[in-house]
Amino acid sequence: MMKTRILDVGCGIEQKLKVPPDGELVRLDANPDIPADFHCDIREPLPFGEEFDIVVASHVLEHIEHDRVPKTLINLRNVLREDGELHIIVPALEWAASEILSPKTSIAVMGLIYGAQFTPYEFHKCGFTLMWLRDLVSITGMIPRKATQSQFVVVAGGQQYPAIQNVVIAMRHKAFEKEANDRLDPDPAEALA
Repeated sequence: MMKTRILDVGCGIEQKLKVPPDGELVRLDANPDIPADFHCDIREPLPFGEEFDIVVASHVLEHIEHDRVPKTLINLRNVLREDGELHIIVPALEWAASEILSPKTSIAVMGLIYGAQFTPYEFHKCGFTLMWLRDLVSITGMIPRKATQSQFVVVAGGQQYPAIQNVVIAMRHKAFEKEANDRLDPDPAEALA
């Protein structure tokens, strides 16, 4: 029986993913100071073949420049096996907007919009609504299987604040991918204009 191969993109210092007993976890981060199996920039093609069953990008895409997100998604898609899944989790821009308009805005919303900013890797450079993220995975040739929101905790000023995150799970399917590639050729960022 083959092991389930999981790529944790932007893994950070702590291993947070639960890996099944038959699973193999590969940790990747752009920050060379993070203990990871690989250090590379996901905005560029990754040093893997089509070898992962699951790629997890939890609170990563918001650190990528808006116009580079489509190519980044394609880079993540390209390391998945056929029918492999990309799990994307990002702060919910909808939640941030509702917090900004609320009479009791929490300090957490600023961290959600701008990032922690303690290192160059912690700045937020874009944001996503759930529908926009779902559309992006379709534009880049994946089939959205699930699009939902869930709660998570933001720590700001030493306190914990409840927040909302967007979660999209997309599947790689090469027939769908070919149609998207034909639409995107030569530059997926132009499809966003």
